[in-house]
Amino acid sequence: MNFAKTAYLEKKLLNHVLLGENFTPPATLYLALFTANPGRAGAQTNEISDPAYTRLPVTFTAAADDDESGSYCENAYDIEFAQATVDWGTVTHVMVMDAETGGNGLYYGALEIEKLIGVGDFVRVPAGELVINEEAMHRVVNMTSVGVDAAQIETMKLEIRQKLFEYNTNDAQVNDGQNDEGEPTLAVSVDFRTISDANTFHDWLKVFISDRREQFKSARTRVHDCYHAADQNLPCEIGDVWELK
Repeated sequence: MNFAKTAYLEKKLLNHVLLGENFTPPATLYLALFTANPGRAGAQTNEISDPAYTRLPVTFTAAADDDESGSYCENAYDIEFAQATVDWGTVTHVMVMDAETGGNGLYYGALEIEKLIGVGDFVRVPAGELVINEEAMHRVVNMTSVGVDAAQIETMKLEIRQKLFEYNTNDAQVNDGQNDEGEPTLAVSVDFRTISDANTFHDWLKVFISDRREQFKSARTRVHDCYHAADQNLPCEIGDVWELK
């Protein structure tokens, strides 16, 4: 799950580090659930509304360093919200808050899998699910292709999705479709948590395509490195580009 700082936290940290202004972190952090993106503003408009719902305390591990993914903290314990007594709709985002009610959002992110919550359902966040990186680099692998047979494209889509279960990813999209000429297409976009996983998958993907070259009219992969949260539109550094010959 990718997280980004809210504008509130960005300013607090910049002023604290660069201007020496006092900033005292909250003694307790809380996790809140949302049915829409709170965004940089940390908007609380779409927080869950249910008499049974309350924000829950969240404890993070001490910062660890990873040469590939950057320094990070993750939630130390499982977090389980109370069962819904009304329909919540689809829970799409979470935000780390500085207060049990009201207060300010600090970090926000989108769930990897959105959850439709009805009466009697509940949301559970396992330990290690919330990973907050400090300016971490994300290595992304993309593929665009035009196939020959739609049924074969569908089969390959499922095979690639299955392969991705072997890796740690921030986001993974494998979709089929068709172009303006009505030809079947297959597209892949995967944001990996580590460089090694991205490189290993890219090598596998090139072999996977090459071994099935008769099923493709064209195929192209690209690797690029991004130094930002997923919802911020900043330029990325383009790396390895490969085309099926």
